[in-house]
Amino acid sequence: MAKTKIILHLKNCLFTLLLIFSIFASSQVSDFQNINLQKADSIADFYHGESLTNLPLLSFKLTNDLTTPVEKFRSLHTWVCKNIENDYGFYLENKRHREFFQKDSIKLNDWNKSFQKRVFTKLLEDRQTICTGYAYLVMELANQAGIKCKIIDGYARTPSSNVKTLGIPNHSWNAVQLNEKWYLCDPTWSSGNIYPFGEVSKFVHQYNDGYFLCDPSFFIKNHFPLDTAWTLTGQFSVADFLNGPIVYNSAFRYGLYPTSPKSMQLKLTKNDSITFSFHTDEQIDANKIYFRLISGSHKITAVPEIITQDNGILILQHSFNKSGYSDLHIMIEDQVLITYTASVNRK
Repeated sequence: MAKTKIILHLKNCLFTLLLIFSIFASSQVSDFQNINLQKADSIADFYHGESLTNLPLLSFKLTNDLTTPVEKFRSLHTWVCKNIENDYGFYLENKRHREFFQKDSIKLNDWNKSFQKRVFTKLLEDRQTICTGYAYLVMELANQAGIKCKIIDGYARTPSSNVKTLGIPNHSWNAVQLNEKWYLCDPTWSSGNIYPFGEVSKFVHQYNDGYFLCDPSFFIKNHFPLDTAWTLTGQFSVADFLNGPIVYNSAFRYGLYPTSPKSMQLKLTKNDSITFSFHTDEQIDANKIYFRLISGSHKITAVPEIITQDNGILILQHSFNKSGYSDLHIMIEDQVLITYTASVNRK
């Protein structure tokens, strides 16, 4: 009985805190809710395949018929995301060399300079690049349109990068100033995904709107800048970044952002129940969410109990009836959105 009261008390506290959080977080998203961005997207689509040889002209074409800064930036951002391919092989080459030279600052600096030239050559000639090229192109086109835009360098957190400790900086994205306020976007991760095809990996264009002017409180889930001023939150540490659950691009696509538990590693006792809380951008059908627990070759699919789904807040609950260690993937339509780990003791 006492345990039940504690759980109910925690649920009530969580709901109150999350409601406050929701009001704060939604302010960023609603800044431009009265502006229709369809015209900007249509213009970006109209100039699909346009040449990169004259960036001032390209910027003019993409923005001349638009009036507000956000519409202009939207057109530029959309065009870059839909016209440039992410070269994963190029990324892996850079990653290998940077890791090899990370203890030799002179060789690392020489590599960075020589590789940077190749990045821009490949961008202009093949329309293929890595994050640096995406961020540069968005910044350059925006600046040509009179919009302040910067490249932000830092750490991207993925299932294979920056999980337990920070390595070397491995990602770049953009900050853009609109109506005297700074916003964040990631054109690389907005453009599409890398999928394995046999022994190779291939890039597939799949525009992800979740990273466009993303709320900093959500963006920080998998982006940590070298200059912490560009978190735009003021209240987030490296420890928060590393200890939280892994949040995939698909979570941004669906607009599902974890707020609790804050730690990726869940330590439980058999038959314990745990509450998972999320902020949602849109009204997700919570009935489509399921958990997949993987321990070695053993897989279990579980349907969580829906506790609350209201005012942009979603609270789910799950009971762990078996002991052991497993990866807990929160999923929709066979896509992993968020990953925790669960260590369940018998007593």
